[in-house]
Amino acid sequence: MRRVLVAGAKSHADEKPRLRPEAQERMQSLDPRISVSGSLLEIAEDFNDAGRDKFLWYKLSVGSGNDAYEYNDRLWTKPGGTDNSIGFASDSSYQTENYLFQVNCQNYYTRETQLALMATSVTTQPWDEANGYRIVLYDDNAGNDDRLWVQKRVAGSPTTLYNGARSSNTNKLTIKRIGGKIYFLEGDTQRVSETYSLAADELYIYLFSRHPLATGSDWFDDFTLRKWIEPGPTHGSWLAEERQSTGFRITGCNVLGCSIR
Repeated sequence: MRRVLVAGAKSHADEKPRLRPEAQERMQSLDPRISVSGSLLEIAEDFNDAGRDKFLWYKLSVGSGNDAYEYNDRLWTKPGGTDNSIGFASDSSYQTENYLFQVNCQNYYTRETQLALMATSVTTQPWDEANGYRIVLYDDNAGNDDRLWVQKRVAGSPTTLYNGARSSNTNKLTIKRIGGKIYFLEGDTQRVSETYSLAADELYIYLFSRHPLATGSDWFDDFTLRKWIEPGPTHGSWLAEERQSTGFRITGCNVLGCSIR
């Protein structure tokens, strides 16, 4: 498992080294929308060490006969019976405003595979949590396993924000919040957005599958939580002591060197 953790969670702050400045600059050069002020990457989890990180996740298991394990560089989830849920949930809550939550996952052997952000930490059925958001790959029990669903729950009241066929060739699911808006993406395509409706800004992360359809395990991989700003920063005006480089030209060379101006 590869972890990059910095300040932002409620617990284990002393366990979380901060990225070096040169690493932050490198990340921002790759995508300027990634903020380098304060925390940058909170979690980069590839499930590659064949063992759950107990400082980061707890095993969520509702019902009997479930199995969740890291193997072959992925988190595998196998619910054991009807309406069972199995997966990992975060030990701490995390700030959502101006953050992005992203994971790759497969939905084939189970009714639902989902990324959820919930206001409380539970060991009971996460499906029934009163406050949160979820983005779900699901099978509609009518032979269609390529469906995408987005739901919010506020004070126990559910609202479907999106329900339709998947139209991308990726298994990547993303929830990102920018200020007072929350966005849900399948692959790199935004499916729906709305005004953020929850009272809590810090939420717990859930990666879990629910209800088996066939013998086998679905999986999660490459979970990322990182700072996100949009639009990206732009250059303002040149100050008096600055000037814009117009390049240079070589005026002559010999075996001892070059004259450059």
